[in-house]
Amino acid sequence: MAASLKLPSHVLAYWRTKFPLIRPLVDASGRYRYATNDLYLIRGIQHLVYVELYSIRGAQRILRLRGVEFVRAIGRGEASAVSG
Repeated sequence: MAASLKLPSHVLAYWRTKFPLIRPLVDASGRYRYATNDLYLIRGIQHLVYVELYSIRGAQRILRLRGVEFVRAIGRGEASAVSG
């Protein structure tokens, strides 16, 4: 999973603590499995943090003010934080 997003696994683990909306399932072997909506949310957060250069707190604020669907749209490439 982390490899497909090109994110280190420790970053995903940290983001799970900072963004409670990321709720992966844990399979029998202890691996995290992410639903499609979680992937879009993670990609949206990744874009906000790494491309738009928001801090974690700033990304949380965007999520709170604009909503989860807006951040997922960023993750799908359908929206931009600056074009809002």
